[in-house]
Amino acid sequence: MRDYHVEGGTVPSHLIDICEPGQKYNVYAFQQDFYRVYGDIHTRGAMPILCGGTGMYIESVTRGYELPEVEQNPALRERLKDQSLEELRDILAGL
Repeated sequence: MRDYHVEGGTVPSHLIDICEPGQKYNVYAFQQDFYRVYGDIHTRGAMPILCGGTGMYIESVTRGYELPEVEQNPALRERLKDQSLEELRDILAGL
């Protein structure tokens, strides 16, 4: 948690500067972090406010995306890395 000082007091803020530059972070990790922090804030009787971030990160929470945890597949990444966007779309359409 980090406090931001504003005229008249401080505003506690969460999930800011939680990763080092260059560290991988994704929507799944954000959603899990948000739910953890939200629950903590809520149990203390405070009103959490979700703001900032990218649209997809916010929508993952507000729309309740069901995101399964999926391990990386280096072999699949290697096989697909030279495919064009159109080829990748065709592969997805075939699934």
